[in-house]
Amino acid sequence: MLCIIAAMDEEVELLVGAVKIDSVKKMPCGRAVYSAKYKDKEFILAVSGIGKVNSAVMLQYVLDNYGIDAVINIGTAGAIAGGFKKNDVVLVDAAFQHDYDLRVFGYGKGEIPNVPKERNFFDADLKNKLKEVCARLGYEPREGTAVSGDQFVSDGKKAAELKTEFGARVCEMEAAALLQTAALNGFKNIASIKSVSDNADSDAPEDFSNLEGSKERIKNIVTGYLEFFA
Repeated sequence: MLCIIAAMDEEVELLVGAVKIDSVKKMPCGRAVYSAKYKDKEFILAVSGIGKVNSAVMLQYVLDNYGIDAVINIGTAGAIAGGFKKNDVVLVDAAFQHDYDLRVFGYGKGEIPNVPKERNFFDADLKNKLKEVCARLGYEPREGTAVSGDQFVSDGKKAAELKTEFGARVCEMEAAALLQTAALNGFKNIASIKSVSDNADSDAPEDFSNLEGSKERIKNIVTGYLEFFA
């Protein structure tokens, strides 16, 4: 079964309205796991809450309690590379935790002991299916690396540092933690696709407050994937 995982209710608001919700499981923290259906295609929609721990716990929960064979992380991200416009779609190739730092012990920035570096990359086949969905919808997604951390980046200097350190194109708060959780479970069929909400600069909080375009694209991409590939 497919699991769609997002951080925020706001990111999936239009998606929830476009599918049939069969049941809702509330976790002790109040976060929701929806058992849903779109044109007779069943899937799980999990809303984790913002940040690395919240997303990791939610993914572990659905892996433990549902027969999940594919995971797609959706949501929003701040652009830290040039050339992006608000609501542009980004297919994430790889993700690193920018606030994971053991360099004093000889590791690279974002390098996690006992997690092979190749596990920082999302599944290429699943990513290519999402790329085909975008093409059918008329979207032209960019591809590249994301950096994740428990920080909403709204400082151009910080954004430039992340771009230099990781070659990243976008920043957000969940994707790399989801990859680590998947790696620790030996689960490989995971992808991430994001819509640009802001430019990770001083205008980011105001830009992020309007997610209407991103919500529409998230809904279209998920329902398109379910229609064409599920």
